[in-house]
Amino acid sequence: MRINLARIVLFTFILNAQFLCAQNDNFDIGKLKNEDKQLLSEYWINFKNAVNTKDKVALSSLIKFPLICDYCQGVGSKQLNVKIFKNQFEKKYFEIFLDPKLIKRINNTQDIFSILIETCDATGKKCVLNFGYGSIEPSKISEGRQHFFSLEKIKNKYYITSAWTI
Repeated sequence: MRINLARIVLFTFILNAQFLCAQNDNFDIGKLKNEDKQLLSEYWINFKNAVNTKDKVALSSLIKFPLICDYCQGVGSKQLNVKIFKNQFEKKYFEIFLDPKLIKRINNTQDIFSILIETCDATGKKCVLNFGYGSIEPSKISEGRQHFFSLEKIKNKYYITSAWTI
């Protein structure tokens, strides 16, 4: 089992390496247009409200489906980067947004810009905004785990397009 888990972790790291290497921890809010600042601020308010009220419909309106998720595989599944469709999300996968650690993170964050991280592909042409939280704290036997959500602007609206973990 350890070998399989190690392979999965390594494979996930390799998949996300291009983004991790291109990560900008000091996201420059100044390079955003005022329209984007406003859209992201509104998104954050709507996202917080949807999570805090556990409103599946409101949450699904903030997500671009299919949602690509690297930690949403079913029990016994070896598939990574699962495509979650709206009906699947509303039946089961909305629960990824009910993690008490995520809820604490979003409720302790007034301004989305303070937690945004920008990642770009190897060419630097495709960049997305991400925010995340520590889902498992580091310990003596584990490096811990962080979950991230990628935000992309599609037709003048921001959506979560993927959920991933490191």
